[in-house]
Amino acid sequence: MDLERREEMRRHREEMANLSGVKRESVGRAFVEMKGGYIGRGLGGRFLYKFSKENEKPLPETEIGVGDLLLISRGNPSRSDQIGTVIERTGYSLSVSFDNFPAGFIKKRGLRLDLY
Repeated sequence: MDLERREEMRRHREEMANLSGVKRESVGRAFVEMKGGYIGRGLGGRFLYKFSKENEKPLPETEIGVGDLLLISRGNPSRSDQIGTVIERTGYSLSVSFDNFPAGFIKKRGLRLDLY
């Protein structure tokens, strides 16, 4: 299972390097132009954030669902190591759980969330 997950992560990193965020969003493996905000602590002390589109529109069709890993960045995923797990998905938002406080990347706007 670990080998399978590492291979999937490698394929996503390769795709992130070759496709723009907008293109990855159009094929259902990313969200761009997102905003995020801290919503509290969850089970085990995990840090919870909620992300939605900056323009308040519904999220587009996607492969991303509960339990998936996301790489969160300010537009360049190769410069980020902030990985969270989707814990809730609605038509307008994603709630994501982080093991450690994601200092330095949570900005109110301009975020990119990539399936990882």
